[in-house]
Order: sequence, then structure tokens, then C-alpha cells
Amino acid sequence: MNSRFYSALTIASAMALNAAPAGAALVAHWTFDDADPITDLTFDGIGNNNGASGENLAAAATAKIGAGAIDFGTQGVAESDATYFNLQQAGDFSITGANSGLTIAFWYKAPASDKESENRLPVHLRNTNNSTSVGIELSDGTARAYVRQSDANKWVRATGTTDIFDDTWHHVVMVYASGTGTAYVYIDGQQDAAASNLDIGATLAFNAGRVGAHQADLKLNIGGLMDDLGIWSEALTPQQIALVHGLGYFTGLSLADEGINAVLEAFNTQGQAEAGGVQWAYASGLTGPIGTIGGSIDGYNAFIVLDANGNGVQVVPEPTGALLGAGMLLALGRRSRRCPKQD
Repeated sequence: MNSRFYSALTIASAMALNAAPAGAALVAHWTFDDADPITDLTFDGIGNNNGASGENLAAAATAKIGAGAIDFGTQGVAESDATYFNLQQAGDFSITGANSGLTIAFWYKAPASDKESENRLPVHLRNTNNSTSVGIELSDGTARAYVRQSDANKWVRATGTTDIFDDTWHHVVMVYASGTGTAYVYIDGQQDAAASNLDIGATLAFNAGRVGAHQADLKLNIGGLMDDLGIWSEALTPQQIALVHGLGYFTGLSLADEGINAVLEAFNTQGQAEAGGVQWAYASGLTGPIGTIGGSIDGYNAFIVLDANGNGVQVVPEPTGALLGAGMLLALGRRSRRCPKQD
């Protein structure tokens, strides 16, 4: 495994650290990190009025990202006991043409005992008459991305194969790219399914939404734990998804952290950037598909694969103060030898 190491003072790193804030198209983000994360869900983590008070929700005993998570309890309970919260401004998530898209991502943890064939929806967006809808379904232990476009004959369903009902945290992502009419499922940073139809560039307008259950059928409620939920008004790239998952997995980084874009910029410029309190540098010679992770932070060999050629990013040691000081003295010495003596 080879890696390229660059000083934190290089131009490439400066470019990375000044990248645009992560999530420029992030329109909703719930961290669930408040002291009491279920008391008021009116405002999401970026200040948009996208949530409402939850029904029958509880704070989780453990979290994957940050200080808190939401516990949806046991799935399939009676409608009166369903756990969910509604979205007030679902129109913010509408897909408006070929240059638009949608991404929904969250961390999820559920026991094997919750696995069943019923389609349950952790996130569901639709219009009032349900002629257009988008969401993630959980069925038979796997995740499915679906998009319904204007009539029953224009469904897009991408059904994953990875079992996520094993009582461990998994990163679940659905992406819809309107420009190609393609829906994707990503599990733990890697593509798990893809499916397309012919209705490319269709506008999908939403005016209702719900987290934790089908927007019109509370019987289709989920159980388990959810953390760090985000919705973007664009189709995230495989590299972005790999970094949201990988940096979250290794360092607990939130999906809205600026470090995600900084590390992506470092990869694109073969440079170096800080994220999650550690330094990440461009690396080659990695193995596995995009989104593969391995190694550890403590071992200075944690890595995330970001292209099909085995390139990505890897943790590198930070330069110590002594090394930086020696480097500066060396540079000054070289400069003094180059400068002619002044009389």
C-alpha cells in the first residue's frame, strides 16, 4: 500500500481546507444530539423548519455519530403506538428536472428479530394523492430505494442484497439521479443496488413526508435506532457517499462536517487534509471497490477507496513540532545560501 505524504503547508492542502462547506445542497439534517433530542424536532440541524414534534419517540441509549440518536422502538406496532415524526416543508425536497436529484442518508441499527417481508419506510416523501413518492423501504433485512413517477407504471425500485438487521450500525443511503432516471442503494459506503426507468428528468413534487413510517399508513412503521439523518437536493457521487460513511465510521464525523469536502478535495488534488481530528492524504495501491474501508486510526493505516483504480485516502501521521521546526530551519538555510551577500 503506497501513499503520498504532503506537508500541511502545501498549496494542495490549503485548497482542501478552504473547500466549500460540506453539504452545499444539504437541505435537512437531524443530528439527534440535543440533550433531549425528542422534545422538539421542529428545526433540523441546519435551521430549516423541516420537522415536527415526534410521536412515541425515545432517545436511544447509544449513538453512532455525536451524542444522541433516536429509538423507534419495536416495528410493526399498532398505529396508535407508531413511532415517527412528520416533515413540515416536504416541498424543499422536490425533484425539479434533469439537473436535480435526491439523496437520503442515515445510520441505522436493528436486531435480526425485526427482519420481515413487510415493506417498512424509515423515510417517505410524497404528494397528497400519492401519485409521486420517493423513499427507502426496509424488507427481508435489506434496503430498497424506490421512486414513483406520476402513475403506477413508472416505478423505479433498486433492491439491495446486504442484510443490515444484525444489531450493528450500518450506513444506509438512497440516491435518485433524475438526469439518468436511476435509483441507487448504498450500504456502508458501497453500492448495493441500482435500477433505472425511461422517465428521465421528470419533476417530482412533494408536499408531505414522514420519518419512521409510511406517510399515509402508520402500520408500516419501523423499529430500531437512527442517527445523523440528512437529505440533499442532489444525487451525491459515490466518492461523497464513501467519505460520509468512511469518515463517520473511523472518526464519528457528522455528514455536514466541512472535513468531508476537504478530504475529497485532497483526493482530487493528490494532497492532504484534516478531518475528524486526523490527517488524510491521497493514497494509491488500495484494494476493493469504491467505498471499501480498512485499517485503523491508531495504526495510521485507515483507508477509504475512492475510485476503481485502487486510489483513495489514508490516514498519515501529523508532522510534529520538531519536524516542522527542522523543516523551516532547513528551508531558511537553503534560502540564505542562495541569496548573495550584501555589502
